[in-house]
Amino acid sequence: MSTQTEEVDVREKSKLINSLVVIANRKGEVLDWVNDGIRMNHENIPVISKSSVMISGLGKYVGSLIGLRELQSVTVEFINGKVIVLNDEDIYRVAIAKYEVESVT
Repeated sequence: MSTQTEEVDVREKSKLINSLVVIANRKGEVLDWVNDGIRMNHENIPVISKSSVMISGLGKYVGSLIGLRELQSVTVEFINGKVIVLNDEDIYRVAIAKYEVESVT
Protein backbone atom coordinates (compact mmCIF):
# COMPACT_ATOMS: atom_id res chain seq x y z
CA MET A 1 0.00 0.00 0.00
CA SER A 2 1.19 3.48 -0.77
CA THR A 3 1.60 6.09 1.93
CA GLN A 4 1.18 8.82 -0.71
CA THR A 5 -2.60 9.02 -0.69
CA GLU A 6 -2.76 11.39 -3.66
CA GLU A 7 -1.36 8.67 -5.92
CA VAL A 8 -3.86 5.98 -4.89
CA ASP A 9 -5.93 4.77 -7.84
CA VAL A 10 -9.34 6.15 -6.99
CA ARG A 11 -11.19 3.98 -9.52
CA GLU A 12 -9.95 0.78 -7.89
CA LYS A 13 -10.54 1.71 -4.27
CA SER A 14 -13.59 3.97 -4.43
CA LYS A 15 -15.93 0.96 -4.55
CA LEU A 16 -15.36 0.80 -0.78
CA ILE A 17 -16.94 4.19 -0.25
CA ASN A 18 -20.52 4.77 0.76
CA SER A 19 -19.96 7.44 3.36
CA LEU A 20 -16.52 8.85 4.11
CA VAL A 21 -15.94 11.19 7.04
CA VAL A 22 -12.73 13.18 7.37
CA ILE A 23 -12.09 14.49 10.88
CA ALA A 24 -9.62 17.36 11.03
CA ASN A 25 -8.59 20.07 13.45
CA ARG A 26 -8.65 23.80 12.75
CA LYS A 27 -5.07 23.72 11.45
CA GLY A 28 -6.30 21.44 8.69
CA GLU A 29 -4.45 18.42 10.04
CA VAL A 30 -6.31 15.18 9.45
CA LEU A 31 -7.01 13.41 12.73
CA ASP A 32 -8.99 10.46 11.46
CA TRP A 33 -10.88 8.98 8.54
CA VAL A 34 -14.04 6.95 8.99
CA ASN A 35 -15.81 4.99 6.26
CA ASP A 36 -19.26 3.74 7.30
CA GLY A 37 -18.10 3.78 10.91
CA ILE A 38 -14.89 1.89 10.13
CA ARG A 39 -11.70 3.76 10.96
CA MET A 40 -9.25 3.89 8.06
CA ASN A 41 -5.55 4.63 8.13
CA HIS A 42 -3.71 6.83 5.65
CA GLU A 43 -2.42 3.85 3.66
CA ASN A 44 -5.89 2.86 2.49
CA ILE A 45 -7.68 6.16 2.02
CA PRO A 46 -9.46 5.44 -1.23
CA VAL A 47 -10.71 8.81 -2.38
CA ILE A 48 -9.27 12.16 -1.43
CA SER A 49 -6.74 14.35 0.22
CA LYS A 50 -8.08 17.61 1.67
CA SER A 51 -6.51 19.64 -1.12
CA SER A 52 -8.48 17.72 -3.75
CA VAL A 53 -11.91 18.80 -2.48
CA MET A 54 -13.02 21.98 -4.19
CA ILE A 55 -15.52 24.27 -2.48
CA SER A 56 -17.99 25.10 -5.22
CA GLY A 57 -18.72 28.81 -5.55
CA LEU A 58 -16.14 29.80 -2.93
CA GLY A 59 -13.11 28.80 -4.96
CA LYS A 60 -11.41 27.45 -1.85
CA TYR A 61 -10.32 24.07 -0.57
CA VAL A 62 -11.63 22.30 2.50
CA GLY A 63 -8.15 22.66 4.00
CA SER A 64 -8.59 26.43 3.85
CA LEU A 65 -12.16 26.25 5.09
CA ILE A 66 -11.26 24.40 8.28
CA GLY A 67 -10.57 27.01 10.94
CA LEU A 68 -13.48 29.33 10.23
CA ARG A 69 -15.07 29.20 13.69
CA GLU A 70 -18.19 31.06 12.59
CA LEU A 71 -18.98 28.43 9.97
CA GLN A 72 -22.10 26.52 10.95
CA SER A 73 -22.72 24.41 7.88
CA VAL A 74 -22.13 24.57 4.16
CA THR A 75 -22.93 22.19 1.33
CA VAL A 76 -20.51 21.97 -1.57
CA GLU A 77 -20.20 19.85 -4.69
CA PHE A 78 -17.75 16.95 -4.77
CA ILE A 79 -17.63 15.21 -8.13
CA ASN A 80 -21.08 13.61 -8.32
CA GLY A 81 -21.92 13.75 -4.62
CA LYS A 82 -22.18 16.24 -1.80
CA VAL A 83 -19.74 17.38 0.84
CA ILE A 84 -21.17 18.61 4.12
CA VAL A 85 -18.92 20.61 6.46
CA LEU A 86 -20.21 20.71 10.03
CA ASN A 87 -18.94 22.82 12.92
CA ASP A 88 -18.46 20.67 16.01
CA GLU A 89 -16.51 22.90 18.41
CA ASP A 90 -12.86 22.43 17.41
CA ILE A 91 -13.46 19.36 15.26
CA TYR A 92 -14.86 19.57 11.76
CA ARG A 93 -16.29 16.59 9.98
CA VAL A 94 -16.22 16.64 6.22
CA ALA A 95 -18.71 14.02 5.15
CA ILE A 96 -19.03 12.73 1.63
CA ALA A 97 -22.60 11.54 1.54
CA LYS A 98 -22.36 9.85 -1.83
CA TYR A 99 -19.49 8.90 -4.11
CA GLU A 100 -19.86 7.45 -7.58
CA VAL A 101 -17.00 5.64 -9.27
CA GLU A 102 -18.27 6.53 -12.73
CA SER A 103 -17.69 10.22 -12.08
CA VAL A 104 -13.91 9.84 -11.72
CA THR A 105 -11.99 10.98 -14.79
